[in-house]
Amino acid sequence: MPKNLLSRFFFLFLMLTIQHLMAQEGYKVEILNAKSLKAGKTADHQKLVGSVILQQGEAKLFCDSAEINQLNNDFDAWGNVFINKGDSIKAWGDSLHYFGTTERGKLMSRARLRKGNTFLTTDVLYMDQKRDIFYYLSSAIITMDQTVITSKKGYYFNATSKITFKDSVVVKDPEYTIIADTLDYYSSTEKVVFQGPTNIITEQDSIYCERGFYNPDTKIAEFRQNARVASEENILYGDSIWVEELNGISRAYQNVILLDTANKIKITGHFAFFDQNNNSSIVTDSAIFIQELDDDTLYMHGDTIRAIEDSTEIKSFYVHYGVRMYKNDMQAVCDSMTYSFKDSLIRLFRDPIVWNGKSQLTGDSIKILTYDNKVHRLFIDGKSFIISESDSVYLLYDQIKGRKMIGYFLEGKLTTMDVNGNGQTIYYAKEEDGSYSGVNKADCSNIRIRFANNEIDEIVFLTLPEASFFPLNQFPEKDAKLDGFLWEIGRRPQSREDLFRTSN
Repeated sequence: MPKNLLSRFFFLFLMLTIQHLMAQEGYKVEILNAKSLKAGKTADHQKLVGSVILQQGEAKLFCDSAEINQLNNDFDAWGNVFINKGDSIKAWGDSLHYFGTTERGKLMSRARLRKGNTFLTTDVLYMDQKRDIFYYLSSAIITMDQTVITSKKGYYFNATSKITFKDSVVVKDPEYTIIADTLDYYSSTEKVVFQGPTNIITEQDSIYCERGFYNPDTKIAEFRQNARVASEENILYGDSIWVEELNGISRAYQNVILLDTANKIKITGHFAFFDQNNNSSIVTDSAIFIQELDDDTLYMHGDTIRAIEDSTEIKSFYVHYGVRMYKNDMQAVCDSMTYSFKDSLIRLFRDPIVWNGKSQLTGDSIKILTYDNKVHRLFIDGKSFIISESDSVYLLYDQIKGRKMIGYFLEGKLTTMDVNGNGQTIYYAKEEDGSYSGVNKADCSNIRIRFANNEIDEIVFLTLPEASFFPLNQFPEKDAKLDGFLWEIGRRPQSREDLFRTSN
């Protein structure tokens, strides 16, 4: 929000002074000068012609001619009308009409007001003493220093010190522009209330809302109803956005969307907290991280999503507690996750599990390398284990185990996995017709696995293995599972909506 956004709105006091210029209670209109006096349209009227000067209280009125009814304070003035109050308030127009019986008046024909360096120009400026309102209905231009305000209608409510600008409201300043349907301004507190569609444009941000307020005293703003705050690379949406300028804190509530347009990332939730001083943000309550990839979309959900930008403007994302990830050909669960744009690595911690096609991958920690909106590598460190269901009826599982594994992707598809150190395998070999020819169990320090159509297609031993081949009916049941085997298919996210599952 622009600093001192509406401190420039002192021109509103000009409207208030019209009350003192023409109808102060207890003051009669005095004739100070006229070249000639003539009879008016009734016996109670008096017409003044030439260099007319009238005074009511502190206000003086100059005009070419005037007609006054001093019984009810009706008067009309024509030609080069000029009102001066204490040498500080000045008003001009071609004619002025005031009706004492109805307590209404209007300054007509390009009415102008001036106080100091603030100017108001409109066709007709109206006043309603009984309702204590001053208004214009045919557009006005207000200038102060380098600020220009325009609107088609404006109303000043003296009892509440409120002015309402309506219809095509535009505030232009070198630091900001406001385009609004309706603005309410309270002169006593300088508080601004936005009513209807409002756009606030600054050098850094573009703000939209349909309801809201700004308090220049506390430097607090709230934007509601389809609220949006956009900067060069980020856009924030929310039902309500609360901004505290003094401490750099902002909050967003309900239907929150944070867009990182440069990295094609969207974070959604129902509560967001932003710390501008530390370049950090937190999104909670149904929080989900979404990144568009070339061939797919990556979704990650957790209790809390935190984003931090360092001094070099490199971003890192942290997802905590109950992380669940989904993309069409890869899913994952773990306790917590980090995603740093510095090295383009997604890191999964504490009991991570990744599913790719028919394969389940586990380890002490798992890292996924992404850049150019593609997945390129997958790293499994410590107790690396791949399980692939070979037969769901007889519960037969292909298994590969090792110290470390590196997976390679092509166009987003896992094509190869290298096992480095302490490799062990159990593989159910099949004939071309799909029948089993036997079971191959082997120990080999380094193994390469090739995938086709998201399934294990071939196992290549890169060093001399210790291997045994068994006919299927002779394979010992006690050897059917490697140490550490744990098939967790029930925890696998099945869709984007399944990310919010609360139990496994």
